[in-house]
Amino acid sequence: MRFISIVLFVLWLILGWWMHSNYSECCLANQSTSSTEPAMESSAVPTSTTETTEVEGPILFDYKSDKAQLGDSWSSYKQSILDKMKGDDQLEITGYYTKDEATPSGFGNMGEARADAARTALGLTKDQTILRGVVSDAEVSTENRFQGVSFRTIAAKPASVEETIEGKTNIRFPYNSTDKLSDSTVENYLDKVAARVKKSGERVRLTGHTDSDGDANYNLSLGKKRAEIIKRYLVGKGVSPSKIITLSKGETSPEVPNTTSRGKAQNRRTELEIIK
Repeated sequence: MRFISIVLFVLWLILGWWMHSNYSECCLANQSTSSTEPAMESSAVPTSTTETTEVEGPILFDYKSDKAQLGDSWSSYKQSILDKMKGDDQLEITGYYTKDEATPSGFGNMGEARADAARTALGLTKDQTILRGVVSDAEVSTENRFQGVSFRTIAAKPASVEETIEGKTNIRFPYNSTDKLSDSTVENYLDKVAARVKKSGERVRLTGHTDSDGDANYNLSLGKKRAEIIKRYLVGKGVSPSKIITLSKGETSPEVPNTTSRGKAQNRRTELEIIK
């Protein structure tokens, strides 16, 4: 009886040791798992970052820069603009800028420089375009890229001749044009003027005028160019340059108010006067 009691006691010790060993392994494994999982969850959470929103577009500029940045859609956008131009049509490109942006060398302001960059990207010559710079805080962003330019097709119109009084004639020009006469009526009239002054020894005074669109200084220069293009034609017909006087009054002497498109067209002219 005593022997059986000893055997039972030994078996009880063995059973207790086995249960204790399994319990310890289980608990240690659970503790290890629970202590590791929070670390894994923590590492899976990204740190806080500030996202930068990129402005997309066919043509973009940065603040204080006249470098055109062309997007993936530029090719189709460019073609849509060029498709609207027919024959001698011109494209008016307006570049926007703020007063605190520096003026790039060779331009009147940053807006004109941006317009010229867009012209280059379009593959157009200066004669095919009208470049303007307009101050506009609404069109310029100091933080993100912005389009910075707009486009408008100007339909070509022929020049015209309007004789007012003896020896004085108004030659009217299309919008912003200076480089072409390309009108048989104008050329035929100037041929007659050239023949007359070569024979008589009279002089020709050419005074350029513009409408009121754009900057006053620009218009003064534009009026001078309009007088010069007629002078070049007359010189090409044999008239001595010393017999031709060129002046410009820009927008300062309109014939009619610049309140309508018809009025503006009437004011875009070069006045030709034959003087003794």
